[in-house]
Amino acid sequence: MGVVIIKAAVSVFICCLIYLFFNIGTGAPFYSAIAAVICVQPEIRSTFRIGLNRTVGTLIGGFTGMGVLFLIRGISLESRPVWANLLISACIIPLMYLAEIVKKKPGFPLASASDSKHPLAIAPFKFFIEFMRKNALTNITCIAFLSVTITHGNDVSISGFAINRMIDTLIGVFVSFFINIIPLKPHDSLKENAENPTGATCGCHRCHHSPAPPPARDPRSRYIHRSILSRKTIDIKKEETGLPKSPFRTDGTGKPDHSG
Repeated sequence: MGVVIIKAAVSVFICCLIYLFFNIGTGAPFYSAIAAVICVQPEIRSTFRIGLNRTVGTLIGGFTGMGVLFLIRGISLESRPVWANLLISACIIPLMYLAEIVKKKPGFPLASASDSKHPLAIAPFKFFIEFMRKNALTNITCIAFLSVTITHGNDVSISGFAINRMIDTLIGVFVSFFINIIPLKPHDSLKENAENPTGATCGCHRCHHSPAPPPARDPRSRYIHRSILSRKTIDIKKEETGLPKSPFRTDGTGKPDHSG
């Protein structure tokens, strides 16, 4: 976890440097820093997934906010802020309703939308709904929508902030992704590798498989071993007393000994 914290801090610093040394329109490093902190994860796969979700959610919310602001100015609701805010708030209803729909598995097959009772079972929406259901983009979409419509609703350029907001998010996502590729290992992993140099810390079954059990021991070997020892002891005593040795081998085979 310590490495993730360090990478998040480095990502924020790089985002600030990008806006300090490069002229990126009227963008704000605030949104890039937020995207960088959220997207830095312990695994690269999680970073890519969260970065993709945040990018797509920001694009959907940004373009939706632009459309609402164009509608407000088109019907001259700027002079009536109460009605303008009411319209913005009302737009949250279809977004949240869409959230409740996409949380559940669609009631229509993705291959065909015929004979379907799903509210959005229309061919152009099939891929969109399935993608949002799997990636939970609702919160990010609503946040981007509200940031465009409420925070910068009075800007001269409607599309300016929305586009800059998307660029800011993309900068933070790309910075966090490239920083997260750096192969740094936490102290615990280094210590584990030092203690077990032949083992791996990837956690896969191939690297951490349990060793093969030892072969089963023949229960008769104990008695054979005892028999060999007893025969050797008898032969030694016979040698001491001058008696002939046993005619059988003492290797446990029980065959006659013709070596002598």
